[in-house]
Amino acid sequence: MDWVIRPRHWGVEPYEYIVSKPSLLINDDADDPARPRYTMWVNTFGTAYRVHHLTSADGLTWRWADRVGPQGELGTGGPGSFDDHQRSYPVMLRHGRELRCWYTGNRFGDTGMGYAVSP
Repeated sequence: MDWVIRPRHWGVEPYEYIVSKPSLLINDDADDPARPRYTMWVNTFGTAYRVHHLTSADGLTWRWADRVGPQGELGTGGPGSFDDHQRSYPVMLRHGRELRCWYTGNRFGDTGMGYAVSP
């Protein structure tokens, strides 16, 4: 087995010292040389769990996507919601042109699971 990615530590804000629970997608239009063949969605942890993604042409060499902000690509829910502190453990799948995501809310799912759809 080989090491393929690691946390970005002090290279991002907030600090990140864990990267875990990958969910891998094969991109359907991989014949387009401008689009990476694979997308990996992961958890990171610094002050709370967040969801970020990486891309790869070969599944071995990964590049972190541009940072969307301290809350990650999925952000967090509104004040008082089941996911207002963290969203984690994403499972992604493509359905036609949609990207569908199931994820856990605060305290690793203690408050429940969420579902999101993106075109």
